[in-house]
Amino acid sequence: MSHSLNDQTREQTPSSPVPLEQSLQLGESERQIGYWIQDEVHFGHPLTPLFASFQVPALTVGTHRAFATLSMPILEFRARLVDGYFYQWAVEAPDAEARGQRQRRLMAEEIIPSHPERFRRVVQEELLPLYADLERRARGLTTRDDALAALETIGAAYDLVWQRHFELVLPLMAARGALGDLLKRLTGRDDPAVLNAIFAGVLTKTLETDRELRRLAESAPPEVAQALASPQADWLARLEDTSAGRDFLTRLAAFLAEYGHRAAHSHEFVEPTWVEDPTQPLALIRTYLRQPFAFDAHVSHLLAERQAALATLRDAMPDTPERAAFERLYQQVLPFWGVDEDHHFFIDAMLPAKARPVVLKVGAVLVAADVLADAEDVCFLYRDEAEGLLRAPADRRALVAARRADWRRQQKTVPTSYFGVRPDKDDPLQVMVFGEPDRPLPIAAADGLKGQPASAGVYRGRVRVLRDPAEFGTLQPGEVLVCRTTTPPWTPLFSIAGAIVTDAGGVLSHAATVAREYRLPAVVGARIATQVLSDGQLVTVNGSTGTVTLDGA
Repeated sequence: MSHSLNDQTREQTPSSPVPLEQSLQLGESERQIGYWIQDEVHFGHPLTPLFASFQVPALTVGTHRAFATLSMPILEFRARLVDGYFYQWAVEAPDAEARGQRQRRLMAEEIIPSHPERFRRVVQEELLPLYADLERRARGLTTRDDALAALETIGAAYDLVWQRHFELVLPLMAARGALGDLLKRLTGRDDPAVLNAIFAGVLTKTLETDRELRRLAESAPPEVAQALASPQADWLARLEDTSAGRDFLTRLAAFLAEYGHRAAHSHEFVEPTWVEDPTQPLALIRTYLRQPFAFDAHVSHLLAERQAALATLRDAMPDTPERAAFERLYQQVLPFWGVDEDHHFFIDAMLPAKARPVVLKVGAVLVAADVLADAEDVCFLYRDEAEGLLRAPADRRALVAARRADWRRQQKTVPTSYFGVRPDKDDPLQVMVFGEPDRPLPIAAADGLKGQPASAGVYRGRVRVLRDPAEFGTLQPGEVLVCRTTTPPWTPLFSIAGAIVTDAGGVLSHAATVAREYRLPAVVGARIATQVLSDGQLVTVNGSTGTVTLDGA
């Protein structure tokens, strides 16, 4: 997964004399010394230039700081672009062995025991105030000087928040590994499903969002169902036509104020959020009205399963000091087991959602200066270009049009899975999160596909291939959802689908984690499922073996 640091590949910053359009790209020399994986789990779409200007440097800056704090044997994740797609390389620290030894002590003695309070403090005292500041800047941004200061604020926010991202997420992964090691020594079992079972039913912000959207659908009067039966373009107008519809829109607005940070792609500025485009949650509500789901009863069932699994596990453990260590660690981890999903809510979704209004105001300033035709066009400038144009305006309409057209072309391409030198040994954590991006493409045999078993169970049903959130409304109850990957905006579909199959990801990917909470059979990392499966095909998904069998017409 990692290689030694080469100073020639140090990250360029926005203040570098090398233009960002050049420095953010993966050069040929870097391809020869690093192992660059296309992160299709988080960035399965081509990035616009402005978003890449913040996200690509922030991953390196944030991981460098976080990994030093946590004493990780990895120096940093270095990020680059290839034809708009996001690639990263885990650079090994020069003192990796010594850092690894310190890390184990830090995690066990300091970080894990205090992590629940650490997570709460970061969210309440750093992230939410930062987002409130971005909202204030968006309201007051009118001049070019305001816009320059706002871009500086967004840059600092991305560096800080992505540092916190890894400081919050990595302790859970370390704790999961430590618990797994203890279980193996105590019971002889090396099965991730055991750990998943004894943490079932933890209510994350992802599941909380789904629950509240379900409750909103359950409260909908008949007038809402009637309005949503009309063409989508008429939904809001039809709802405004009746007092019941207007009351429902008021309750929808309250839901969106709390949970509406989702967009088609979590990592972007160019995508409208649910707050801006309520037809996205309305499409899900329309489907929910056709297929009720007892969410609270489901969670209660998960909690009962957790207690039963925990009792069975305890019965199988010998009464040794290691059992006491396991119990102590389990109680420490339980309060922050959901951090992997919660960070999606407070970081992956909320940061770009709060930055987008600021970005659009910057775009409006450039429109007023005759630089751009539309405020959203600013997304197709690199940060250094936008800053230069705020200081010395010049028409860039033609450049933006060409880049937008190229971005649309990139959306139709399938990126190369990796570049560079494969390490001698696979990193187990990388495989669990990202899958095996360098595994040879599976041959689609006449009888099916092979991926990683992510959520146990067997399900037989018809395929529905979804390539974009705009297609959410086409998923019918009980169909097998087939997609490249899932992010939190996709989770409302999990109570509709019968099973999940993804091209990307491993057993700790978002799709796998949420599928287990919904008790949906899931196969992840099948690589070419969206290419070889088609709508209406009858398949059997075996989430225990990681196979998808074609059952004919």
